[in-house]
Amino acid sequence: MRSLVLFSILIAQTAAAVPDLNIARVSRPPRLDDFATMAAPPDLASSMTHVTNFVQRDPIDGAPASQRTEVYLGYDDAFLYAVFICFDVQPSQVRANMARREAVYDNDFVTLQFDTFRDQRRAYEFGVNPHGIQQDAIWVEGSGFDDTFDTVWDSAGRLTPNGYVVWMRIPFASLRFPSAERQSWGVLLTRDIPRLNETVFYPPYTKKISGRLNQMATLSGLENISSPEKYQFIPYSAYRATNVEAPLESASRGTAGIDFKSVVHDSVVLDATANPDFSQVESDELQNAANARFELLVAEKRPFFLENGSYFATPIPLLFTRHIVDPQYGGRVTGKLGAFSIGALAADDEAGARRTTNGVVRINRELPRQSSVGFLMTTRRARGVAEDVLAADTRVKLDENWVSALQIAKSNDGHAAMLQVNESGSHTEFDLTVSETSTDFRAPLGFVPRTNVRTWDQAFYYSIYRENSILQSIQPINFTTVNWSDGNTLLDWITANGVQFNFTRRSYIRPYYEVGSDHVQPSDFPQLDRVLIKPFWHAGVAFDTNITRQLSTHTLLEWGRDMNFFPAAGRIPESEAKHRFGLTATVHPTSRLTIDNTYLEQRFAARDGAGRSFRNTIARSKWNLQFDPRLSLRVIVQYDRLAVNRERSSLTPRKNFNVDVLGVWLLHPGTAVYAGYNSNYRPDGIEQAFINDRKAVFLKVSYLFRY
Repeated sequence: MRSLVLFSILIAQTAAAVPDLNIARVSRPPRLDDFATMAAPPDLASSMTHVTNFVQRDPIDGAPASQRTEVYLGYDDAFLYAVFICFDVQPSQVRANMARREAVYDNDFVTLQFDTFRDQRRAYEFGVNPHGIQQDAIWVEGSGFDDTFDTVWDSAGRLTPNGYVVWMRIPFASLRFPSAERQSWGVLLTRDIPRLNETVFYPPYTKKISGRLNQMATLSGLENISSPEKYQFIPYSAYRATNVEAPLESASRGTAGIDFKSVVHDSVVLDATANPDFSQVESDELQNAANARFELLVAEKRPFFLENGSYFATPIPLLFTRHIVDPQYGGRVTGKLGAFSIGALAADDEAGARRTTNGVVRINRELPRQSSVGFLMTTRRARGVAEDVLAADTRVKLDENWVSALQIAKSNDGHAAMLQVNESGSHTEFDLTVSETSTDFRAPLGFVPRTNVRTWDQAFYYSIYRENSILQSIQPINFTTVNWSDGNTLLDWITANGVQFNFTRRSYIRPYYEVGSDHVQPSDFPQLDRVLIKPFWHAGVAFDTNITRQLSTHTLLEWGRDMNFFPAAGRIPESEAKHRFGLTATVHPTSRLTIDNTYLEQRFAARDGAGRSFRNTIARSKWNLQFDPRLSLRVIVQYDRLAVNRERSSLTPRKNFNVDVLGVWLLHPGTAVYAGYNSNYRPDGIEQAFINDRKAVFLKVSYLFRY
């Protein structure tokens, strides 16, 4: 009892230490020009809330900010305004690129976050770089940022001789909040300075306490505001012409469709789409999957399925919308009703031999101290046959540092369960996941790459911080994973140990060593008459640097011994020499041009020198030229080759080259013009020279109407 009382006092003291902000109505709408001298004019200085005293979270938790930041906040009937004045003792070192929307993370930038329901579950984030380039997202407590959120708001930025200034104007029509005369929101202000590895917050946001939204300040003073625009229509029209070789086939067609949004009681959103078109969606980045035994996760990029996806998230990913390939219609409801968060999704799918209808329902009941209990159901139906999954889950915040989550799921014939425990503190982070998936568990709308498996998965980090040093911290790291079958047969295990050295300018180097073994079962390879146990090891080094404004890189070099799971016909899997190399580099030759380059290579070869089994090479280069915040040109070239030695591997060789060009005029999300060209090349099978087997052009126009 005494411990409980002391703990309650500690929580109360922590809560009392969080400052409040009272926002006032502005005397007039502020403009960027009003703050060009990095000072507020007298009339706005007296009518806007002034915020200073930012505190570091990184690199030194709790230290004062090294650079001065001032923020002015205010509102009127329709908008909330924020002006960030960011001083810098080295203004020439401020990183600012005229990038596409959302591409601000390697820049200096500022953010404004609002927990409008003050429930410590979700918060809007609005971020801007020094050129006024926008980034918006939803922070979901327990899982981080949901970057799929896009809405309409205004921003501008300007570099100055003493730093930079950023202006934001956020319509209340773009937010969801309770229907109340007086509002009480959570608020968090951020400034990121990449060259110093420094992120500062107001109010202080410390690593000593798990959670972000529970550390926000309270924003009061918002009165008699509402979200007046309740309906949103985005009609589109598109034209596409394609030419496919072997056999020769040409086609052209026009199409049209519409997206619809309606807001109910300021807090529940109804979305619908008819004949959606995703022509403008960027192509998937290829992965080195040549020796992968199980399905790999490919990120969803289609806007309809991305928005508010966090409402459907559970510890076991039972909704993976990439499994809905070709929808012709869809509907979604998301939002809050008191202490309940709700989500429902329905869509058809015309891909494949059978047309399917798909549905998801998610209900989550909030409990005190950021805990919750939820229910989820998914269904896929085709020709009268239904595949259903029912699941229940809970999240419990045990104290300031420990959080646990549990989920149990049941499909038509099987089951799955997962228990997660996480500890997060100023020096340590510990994650433990224990899960089980039965042989007959089927989740056709989820991402469950492996069945008949029980897993123990843990990770541990320890951070040793160094002040006033180029080497800012040292992090020993351990990962361990063990997999058993339902019958408690050991399938495989791996343990990895490394040390990460973190330097200024977002740079680190991490040497590591991994060891484990694969226990290959006769059920997987009929030619085996017993369990085949093969140890493996990997050694490697990962290196990141963002040392200059013009270049940031990530390099991975790994070598060792691993199992070739795809031997030639009639042969059994065997351990082979493995080499893996990866390089990604982002180059900014000018502030308007961004070049993202990726090179991946994986090789397997016989340990006795008898020859290479396969070599997978992937190269990708994406060029984005941003003429201004609205107009851009993007070019992607991508090469993929899998060279196979038929005497040692059963993999299918391939070689492909693709070019993708897209011009975009984006007024704001929903109102845009897209013009694109795609061309694909493959070997002709005779001379092995590339032939152009598919090319297409398209034009798409959409416009946002809000009422």
